[in-house]
Amino acid sequence: MDSEEGDEENEEGEGADVIEFHPEFTYPIYGEHERIFGYKGLSINLNYAAGSLATYFNIKYTKRIEQMESTSAVALKADDIDTPMRQILADSVCATQSEFAQQVVRDTRVFRPSGRKVHEYAGRSSQTEQLRYEIYSSSFNDAESAKYHERIQAFVLFFIEGAQFIDTSDERWHVYTVFERLDMNGQTSYSLVGFST
Repeated sequence: MDSEEGDEENEEGEGADVIEFHPEFTYPIYGEHERIFGYKGLSINLNYAAGSLATYFNIKYTKRIEQMESTSAVALKADDIDTPMRQILADSVCATQSEFAQQVVRDTRVFRPSGRKVHEYAGRSSQTEQLRYEIYSSSFNDAESAKYHERIQAFVLFFIEGAQFIDTSDERWHVYTVFERLDMNGQTSYSLVGFST
């Protein structure tokens, strides 16, 4: 997995920590060969807020084969990128980058993990920085936790070979989430670092 960290200016003019990573698998979305036909300079960006997993989905390209363009008596059509991706995303995808940037800023102040806190622990990333983590347990009986799981489940398809979504109508499922808790300037914010069912 490629990873890159940096500071970017969001549309609100405030610095936002951005971590880029690429999925290991896209065949559950775009087919066995993991190829998308009909575009040049294609870039698919799926942005998530670190805590709430508010989502923004954006497609860019420099050129696209026009609808039913014909070459040598063969009709060509660019693959649909939007529909397959939206089928795995929660319904609450932000419509614009500006809306997403505003949601990220808001989440920093107000997002709190759903469920019941079952454990917390600390670690160190350097000699001076203490990291704090909290583990939460939830079920699909809780509407807020069920909505959060809708946003988190796409990661299963991106990073676990052969994975499928679970049946959320089965009340026996429990979801465990791990969040890094950051206390800075009298404000607490959370970033998802892992989950398990």
